[in-house]
Amino acid sequence: MAYSVPVEVWRTRVVACLSIADVASLRNTCRALGTSLVTAEVLLGRIDAFLDHKLLCGVIDIDRRYGLVCGFNLIPWARRMCGRPSRFSYFLRWCLFLEQGGTGWRTMGVFLRIAVISRLFCPARPRWFCQPTTGADEKVLPIVLSAQTVMASEKVLPLMMAFYSSLIGHRLRYKGDSLAMRQKQKASPFEACCTPTEYLIQREHFRVPWRDDHSWDLNADSSADSHSNEHDPAIQDIRECPYFDYPNSRCDVLNVFPSFSAFLLCKLLLRWSGHKAILHRLTDGSRLRPLLDADFTGEDGIAVDYRSKPPSLGYGTLRQHCRIVIVSGFRSHDTVAAHIETDSYGLVRLTTTEPPAADASSSSLDARFPVSMPLFRQVLRRVGVERDVMDGGLGLVDSLHGR
Repeated sequence: MAYSVPVEVWRTRVVACLSIADVASLRNTCRALGTSLVTAEVLLGRIDAFLDHKLLCGVIDIDRRYGLVCGFNLIPWARRMCGRPSRFSYFLRWCLFLEQGGTGWRTMGVFLRIAVISRLFCPARPRWFCQPTTGADEKVLPIVLSAQTVMASEKVLPLMMAFYSSLIGHRLRYKGDSLAMRQKQKASPFEACCTPTEYLIQREHFRVPWRDDHSWDLNADSSADSHSNEHDPAIQDIRECPYFDYPNSRCDVLNVFPSFSAFLLCKLLLRWSGHKAILHRLTDGSRLRPLLDADFTGEDGIAVDYRSKPPSLGYGTLRQHCRIVIVSGFRSHDTVAAHIETDSYGLVRLTTTEPPAADASSSSLDARFPVSMPLFRQVLRRVGVERDVMDGGLGLVDSLHGR
């Protein structure tokens, strides 16, 4: 039956609908048909389609010439001696990575674009010589996952955490501090076996919660999308509580993020990017509910949700639904990063990396920020809160510089 179907129909209609695991099984099950249907070039086309769908073109890429130099792909015994995978095996593992990461790849792509706009990347030089880039003098994107990196990856960390730890973190610096991820040492054997592993990025403490801890589930009392993926796990933003009887054995959870990629993006926007607030307002939370509930498809904005604990509430209370709506910085042609911060308690803040184009005392926000303000207004107008946010807000251009 399989041989009665034309090869092109298999390739364009059947193989395109299969998961990457099923594609690999098809190639191994029927050698005669599978090797002609599932080739390295077919996988490369699948990779390109995924990168385009997730807005990753120019941000993350594959070594496209791997296996084509000096006929290396045609000498199996040479590959085995050198411990290098074939072109097909390399592309297959890449497809598996993309499929496992799911929606986290799009968030990671936005993180990388805004990190470049914020000039956090260091040149590709020895780490002791690492200084932040000062312009477009060196191309830092795309991040290419080499065959050695892909095939040598071990199941020690979830995929997104491993990707950041091995390829991204050591190349980022903020105010002279490295943003490399490192594991925090446990104080005692009891703590090592009875508490989740904790990590550090700069001075940010975080951990992956236990599987039965559903505090990350944003759907508990809000309409925000929950996201649970073992390859891009939920993250608890924590701080140590020295007032407990056993120091370092208890932590207070400040924020809960639905994924590691969302955690990175929020920390970049709120802590590491040097964004400047241009409008800050506290209003009735119910008036901003449309902004918290709206769906953003990525055309006019990208939303990242998380749960936070207001300072006035006690230990373990996570009631505040927070959202960051990115209006600029995620497109390939964006040169300015801008976002809206809001929460269920009525806070709204507009921040941007755009320098003011006019004097604050004599010009409106639209005149001072001609790139960011139209994007802010477009998103706010779409959800019907433009008047609530823009009328009566307190401009903080001269008093707030970063976070």
